[in-house]
Amino acid sequence: MCTDTLLTILVIYSFAFFITGILMIILEPKGDENRYQQKVTEYTMLAIGSVATLSFSFLGLTSL
Repeated sequence: MCTDTLLTILVIYSFAFFITGILMIILEPKGDENRYQQKVTEYTMLAIGSVATLSFSFLGLTSL
């Protein structure tokens, strides 16, 4: 029961981080090209990491 709750919180949290990463990529101002590419790369890594966390936690939640 505690494991279900923790995994559910982790699924919601990682999904929120994924949405945040996508929104940050979309809303990043296109001023300096170098800075823009660096920020987009950082936000992409955030989104990819959150998808990986989401996948593993959702897999753990469904296999219980």
